[in-house]
Amino acid sequence: MMIGCGQNTTTNAAPSDSTKIVGGDTDEHGCKGSAGYKWSEAKQNCIRIWEEGVRLQDVKLPAGDSANLSSFVVFNADSSKVELFTPTNEKSVLISRPADCKNCKTWSNDSLEISQNGALTVKLRGKLVSQEEKAKN
Repeated sequence: MMIGCGQNTTTNAAPSDSTKIVGGDTDEHGCKGSAGYKWSEAKQNCIRIWEEGVRLQDVKLPAGDSANLSSFVVFNADSSKVELFTPTNEKSVLISRPADCKNCKTWSNDSLEISQNGALTVKLRGKLVSQEEKAKN
């Protein structure tokens, strides 16, 4: 029942196909994007990247390039895989470390290298593009 302007009216109309229900969105994995969840291949679960991941700050680009944006890195349970989420790509990138190197702190593919020597860094074709955000005091 709707009450307004001194009138009582009853509506029983069903929502139309174009009506969007807040929180009613889910992707093919069941993740609710409106609640901030994304599918993580590394975790094999729906996660909020800012809760599960390590924040990386993109290195400042020359004037005229895109603004400084944060990326996130998520590790699987044994750190054999690392997943990179960037603000400019819809899909994340999953990279495995070499099978013969259980204690390696570098994951790489044809164009990306993610290293964890102290702070996390991301290089694209050999050029530093992101690094772990420093804690603010």
